[in-house]
Amino acid sequence: MASNISGVRSAADETGQSSTTLLEVAKDLSKRSEELQTRVDNFLSDVRAM
Repeated sequence: MASNISGVRSAADETGQSSTTLLEVAKDLSKRSEELQTRVDNFLSDVRAM
């Protein structure tokens, strides 16, 4: 019984760590997406100005 509880606790900890990592990656992806959008907007603005 104690080993089952320990296993569940371990799995819950791993799930928490994975979700934290996933959140960090999602935030980074969002930031990069915004940067890319800015670069594309600037590029298109430059092309239109030609």
